[in-house]
Amino acid sequence: DSQDEQNERIEMILSATINGKSKFLESLAENHKIKKIVVRFLEDVDEIVGADLEKYGPFKIEDIATIPYENAQALIVKNIATKVRWED
Repeated sequence: DSQDEQNERIEMILSATINGKSKFLESLAENHKIKKIVVRFLEDVDEIVGADLEKYGPFKIEDIATIPYENAQALIVKNIATKVRWED
């Protein structure tokens, strides 16, 4: 995500909080929990249980997969996977 997208999300959350829009916040939280992104694996990885409690993998080096955002971030931070950027 770009810095602009992140700032836009923060502004939407702050606005919803200030204006008491709890349904919007609940919807946002649910979407964030299930958001998935595409990653390319830099190492072999055994089967994992995703943040959505679904099973993913096992993966071989250079495999590409769509996995929950939360799991992807953990793998990216450890340099086990990298985010695949799509261009239209």
